[in-house]
Amino acid sequence: MKTIKLYFVRHGETYFNQLGRFQGWSGTPLTERGIREAEHAGHLLKEIEFAAAYSSDTSRAEQTGQLILQQNRAAARPELVVLPELREHFYGGFEGCCKREVWQQIRNKLGIDGGELQWDYTPDDVQNLLHENDPDQLAETSAQFWERYERGLRQIGDQTPADGNALVITHSTVLRALVWRMTGQVPVPSIPSTGSVTIVSRTGTQMVLLAYNQTGISENRQTEQ
Repeated sequence: MKTIKLYFVRHGETYFNQLGRFQGWSGTPLTERGIREAEHAGHLLKEIEFAAAYSSDTSRAEQTGQLILQQNRAAARPELVVLPELREHFYGGFEGCCKREVWQQIRNKLGIDGGELQWDYTPDDVQNLLHENDPDQLAETSAQFWERYERGLRQIGDQTPADGNALVITHSTVLRALVWRMTGQVPVPSIPSTGSVTIVSRTGTQMVLLAYNQTGISENRQTEQ
């Protein structure tokens, strides 16, 4: 059974990130800071020989991936493959809404006074809360998210050669959910930095977290699944 290494990079900052709004499947461009973050991630990864490169089909992920690959010094630089399966969770009627206001509405409904739902609930439970409270009833359930995202991971696993490295441009809630599945713990920090690198070893469907939320590469092994 082959092993590959996945270099997950959260996209650079966007205007919805700056404004504190749910982004999901919606697209806003990278800010000037976001462009610098993507370029910095490219600098950190410039010596990594990638056998394959992937991103979701959101504009922020594609732009980040292209900026990273432009700096890669490997003899053979892969083309960026865009997969809709790698999108962030879909927030339905909450897309574009102020996160602070939505979370407060849900806390009020649950009778929770203060606190952060991201710490009190698992990433899957948080997504299900958004699904249950979406007035338009469009937000994904966690099961729907995993069904499509795992399709994308399988495609990456099938297409990346044994012992190869794959670049995967991803999103914050995806990273939180992945780390939770691998470790059984909410990652610290709970929200990974824009432009940060998370490294995972994948053998078959088994994944092991090697590094999380790195702005300087250091593969310190974490808890296995």
